[in-house]
Amino acid sequence: MTALLVATIACIAANGFIAVADYLKAGFVLQNSSEVHVPERALPYLATLKLAGAIGLVAGLAVLHGSVSPRPSGW
Repeated sequence: MTALLVATIACIAANGFIAVADYLKAGFVLQNSSEVHVPERALPYLATLKLAGAIGLVAGLAVLHGSVSPRPSGW
């Protein structure tokens, strides 16, 4: 379980970092996206998806560790 937790936290950090880099249009992001013919106008949308992935991983950890109930109270 510890290895899974470490891997999940690493994925959260990586997704968060690259999402911020996409939003800021960092030089390496612009270079990589132009090499694979991704238009610059698509970067904010891609960044939002990456950030949503990071948020989903955080939510999954919260449910897994019992911080948040997966069902509404009263069920």
